Amino acid sequence: MTEGGLITAVQKSSPAARAGILPGERLLAGNGRQLRDLIDYHIAVDPARRLRMTLAGPEGRRTVLLTKGEDEAVGLSFATAVFDGIRRCRNRCVFCFVDQLPKGLRPSLYIKDEDYRLSFLQGNYVTLTPLAEEDRDRIVRERLSPLYVSVHATDPEIRGRLLGRRGPAPILPLLTDLVRAGIRFHAQAVICPGWNDGPVLARTIADLAALWPGVTSLAVVPVGLTGHRRGLAPLRPFTREEATALLAEVAEWQKRLVAQIGTRFVFAADEFYLLAEEPIPSAASYEDYPQLENGVGLIRSFTDDFRVAWRYWRKKMPPGRLRVVTGFAAAGMWKHLASLMAPRGVVLEVVPVENRLFGPGITVAGLLSAEDIIAALRGKEPLPTFVPRVAVRRGEDLFLDGMRVAEFREKTQAEVIEPDARIFLRRAARVLGYGAT
Repeated sequence: MTEGGLITAVQKSSPAARAGILPGERLLAGNGRQLRDLIDYHIAVDPARRLRMTLAGPEGRRTVLLTKGEDEAVGLSFATAVFDGIRRCRNRCVFCFVDQLPKGLRPSLYIKDEDYRLSFLQGNYVTLTPLAEEDRDRIVRERLSPLYVSVHATDPEIRGRLLGRRGPAPILPLLTDLVRAGIRFHAQAVICPGWNDGPVLARTIADLAALWPGVTSLAVVPVGLTGHRRGLAPLRPFTREEATALLAEVAEWQKRLVAQIGTRFVFAADEFYLLAEEPIPSAASYEDYPQLENGVGLIRSFTDDFRVAWRYWRKKMPPGRLRVVTGFAAAGMWKHLASLMAPRGVVLEVVPVENRLFGPGITVAGLLSAEDIIAALRGKEPLPTFVPRVAVRRGEDLFLDGMRVAEFREKTQAEVIEPDARIFLRRAARVLGYGAT
């Protein structure tokens, strides 16, 4: 087991820099507390003004003393959020996306994590199956909340089959105990037609809503199926009619739960509305967007933000031509936004990219490879082109297929940009000549 956190950067003029801490060293302890992860690190350093830090480097161990202001950051960045190794998933979920990956992608994609610490720190969904007693105690003791839990079904037998386990996989007793201890959760259910929809989904919604506000929200997400499922469980995608029926069921539950507990509680992923060819609900329907990172309300949120930002930029935006690359799922949204820009003389070409890496059933921009984007742009006339950063791993500069952003930019002249409406419009104005002297 690796000891301590590998320091990748030391902020200039920070307390850590003043104390002589160097990139490449490992931070082992802070004020006597052994550090297993960023949680331990923040507990040790955030409230302290004087710190005794134990480090290990090429020349062995050493101890440094540093002082900092009450609200001043130490100034260290680490290679990973967990220092003692990621807890690996031992489930064999019938819909596991990792099992559907082709060969040759960046190595980190093949890691199946089941680490409650990454759930707390980064919002990763975990099944909590199994959860060691010491980990349960730590969650309660250190108030690691909210956590993000993959429930899929509250029926123990069906959940066990979905997780690929030999027997039942109950989740309600654990959630109930942790909720009583003050821990809160956001839940998700990946829905596989014929497995956990219909009455099974109804039971799941009812069981989890009974734990509100401890279980704060539930996202209902359609199963994602790639073209690499040979030898795996026989699953199929939703039909339009099935997606329509599921949305009607979710709407009925929302109406009922608003009356009972004052919140809609359960929210359907954007993909269901696109598949059913139904309008995306209003912003109010998503309440405070509790499941935005799970693809629930992303289209509504981005569209509304774009409209607000466009009020500012529409009189400033120079006329010209631009291009945006996206997946087929968001192509309709971008074409609608392009229609808003057209009266100002801005022609926004929308290029939906076919996902050849995973197969045509995968339509979101976040799962596009660099090579597929390059293929879609090949032969097109040069235009300022924007690619959403969701296609690049968070905190890194690698696409799914391992191509670095710099290499991609050299091949395409395209700009990778944050999926933020204000950033997009500001950058679009700049490349079209706004502010040029």
